[in-house]
Amino acid sequence: MVVQAGPRPETEQAAVLPEHVRALLAPGVLAPRDEPATLVQTHISFVILTGDRAYKLKKPVNLGFLDYSTLERRRAACEAEVALNRRLTHGVYLAVAPVLRTAPGVYRLGEPVAPAVEAGDAGQVEVVDYAVVMRRLPADRMLDHMVERDAVPPAALARLANHLADFYARAATGGPIDRYAQPDMLLTNWQENFLQTLPYVGRTIGARAFTAITGAVYRDLLRLRPLWQERIAAGRARDCHGDLRLSAVCLEDGIQVYDCIEFNDRFRYGDLAADIAFLTMDFDGHGRPDLADEFLAYFIAAAGDTTLPAVLPFYRCYRAFVRGKVDSFELDEPEIGPAQRRVARAAARRRFAQALGYARRRPLTLAVVVGPAEGTRMGVATALAGRLGAALVEAPEEAAARLAQRVSALMQAPAADAAARARAEELARRTGARLLVVACDGVDVPGATLRLPGGPLRAVLAALHAELGRTRTGAMTR
Repeated sequence: MVVQAGPRPETEQAAVLPEHVRALLAPGVLAPRDEPATLVQTHISFVILTGDRAYKLKKPVNLGFLDYSTLERRRAACEAEVALNRRLTHGVYLAVAPVLRTAPGVYRLGEPVAPAVEAGDAGQVEVVDYAVVMRRLPADRMLDHMVERDAVPPAALARLANHLADFYARAATGGPIDRYAQPDMLLTNWQENFLQTLPYVGRTIGARAFTAITGAVYRDLLRLRPLWQERIAAGRARDCHGDLRLSAVCLEDGIQVYDCIEFNDRFRYGDLAADIAFLTMDFDGHGRPDLADEFLAYFIAAAGDTTLPAVLPFYRCYRAFVRGKVDSFELDEPEIGPAQRRVARAAARRRFAQALGYARRRPLTLAVVVGPAEGTRMGVATALAGRLGAALVEAPEEAAARLAQRVSALMQAPAADAAARARAEELARRTGARLLVVACDGVDVPGATLRLPGGPLRAVLAALHAELGRTRTGAMTR
């Protein structure tokens, strides 16, 4: 099916669309005439949605960290997108197809295997762009939509955690991937973000918030340096997803995790904690920290990653800041209409506020979570560790080593083990760490800082966050 590009639409957004994008949106081109196609834009892509297909075209932009400025670069990016996203999906990424101009103003989508130039009825058929052809996933099964409807069952989070843990276990590691997890590369990434965000200081982020976040980042880059190296040595640097937000997960036909970063290896290579931080940050942003921590509990149980919680606040701050920056970019894109700009401005401000929350200074803490092993103790322990930025440890000696690194530590203990709590109290006094004792499942622990009821893990985590909200000013210190 071909179509002559019609007159330029009157809206500001459509008036600046490339001619071939406007042509593909016309009735009868990619969608039947009685089912109009829909356009969704990001700062780097045009996505055309039809009944059962999605067609994703790269915008011809060069942002430094991303270069789609030439036809061949866009073709290579489309091919990489299909190959990389097939790692975590099945039956979704179908092909890369050329967008063909068969005559002035006349366009159609070519076959996936079409060469760069092919013969047409009127002579030369020119390839003007490329599109990733995808099977369209059901919107109501997207994880962000399911969160908004409060329709995410615990079993789905457990499946997602296992799916991702298996993916990271198989993903490439070592060599250049380890290089991108090094502290100097983390510094490079942050400095690039700070520089690119400067035009939006006073527009989507306040100057004081910007300064506070930069200070926290430089402080933690130094404090956590030994832990970064330890995690690299443990094989935690992987070829990851890179953009693991809620809207990139579809609970359809098992688990589909799509739309990974293809345009820059630097944003995909690195500590897997950066992926997990993105997903949990997005749960937080949707007002569901309990789901963030429930997922984290399942993931740590599947992956056995006991130091991940210690670096989560750092990476959550990074992910929220990047999302704020990306949303801010839309304010200056001419093809973005006024309504979408208002939405982007509000979203950017929310994300930067999240980043500031994650950047707040956390006192050095030794936490002890007490309760029966068969109850909610492990889930509460991982949740609290992730919020404190604490490593999970098994013994006071290991806790002492972490505290000496200026990394908070969290131990678990059965309710009857009063000696373990006494050793923790002594260690906290000796190191100057704040001591938190959390009693789970209704057990009676004398002097506990927090007491949590028994019940389903999600309900207990909601109670934990309610308590944390009431005691954030420091009343949790014993």
